[in-house]
Amino acid sequence: FLEEFFPGVLRRMAAARRDQYCVYDSHVLTAFTSSLYLAGLVASLAAGRVTRAVGRQAVMLAGGAFFFAGAAVNAAAVNIAMLIVGRMLLGFGIGFTNQVAVAWIMGSQIGRDGESAMARKYSVAVLALTCVFSASFGWSWGPLTWV
Repeated sequence: FLEEFFPGVLRRMAAARRDQYCVYDSHVLTAFTSSLYLAGLVASLAAGRVTRAVGRQAVMLAGGAFFFAGAAVNAAAVNIAMLIVGRMLLGFGIGFTNQVAVAWIMGSQIGRDGESAMARKYSVAVLALTCVFSASFGWSWGPLTWV
């Protein structure tokens, strides 16, 4: 991967006399990495409005389609621009489905007339798992964009 798309980073790693993590001084590699997160952020901010307009099911299907398209573009990538576009499509897919997934689960438990049929234990479990997910991401993959 580095040899194909980021040969400059690979050369600097080979010539480095210090830790390899200090030689990733590449704006292109940073753009590649950040494109997924930025697209996910934009999609997350737009997901609420889009969901109100077209419904949860359409947003989940669109998110899956974005993710599939991003994976296909990345698999067929022949240059950096295609990689970044693929990562942005993946980010849109993640952003839309991440925001709608919890609403989808909760919506399936809430009656159509507005009365909640959701048990207290279930809602506490959803909240706890959401917090565990956020904490785990924040302590593992989340800060890698800053490294």
